[in-house]
Formats: sequence, structure tokens, C-alpha cells
Amino acid sequence: MNQITQTEEYLNKAYSDVLHRMIKEEIDRTVEFNSRSALDSQHYREILEDIISDLQKYAATLPSVEQMAEEGLL
Repeated sequence: MNQITQTEEYLNKAYSDVLHRMIKEEIDRTVEFNSRSALDSQHYREILEDIISDLQKYAATLPSVEQMAEEGLL
């Protein structure tokens, strides 16, 4: 394996690690924000629907699992 290939693999792994960490942090923030900001004025079912909606919008901005696999990012 040459140095360029090793560097590309390292960068892909680093990008993948950062992307996964960012996704987890965004999920955590979304759940916490919706839970904290709506708790007094909404039922839990409404809070859940808001969380799902926000996470679906966020998911639409991310590459699919298939796209990530094709790029060697999994």
C-alpha cells in the first residue's frame, strides 16, 4: 500500500469518525431542545412528533448509508 492510499484511508476514517460524532451530537441536541422547550406546554406525544420531524429534516441533509459506503466512510 502506498503512502497516498494510506493517507486517503486515514482521511476517510477521520472524516467518518467526525461525521458520526456530529450526527450523535445533533441527535442529542435535538432531543434535549425539544424536551426542554416544550415540556410545560405540550403532551409527550406532541414532543415526540416534533423530535421525529426535526430529525427527519436533519437526516435529509446527510449522505445516505449507501453513499457513505460507496465512499468508504463506514
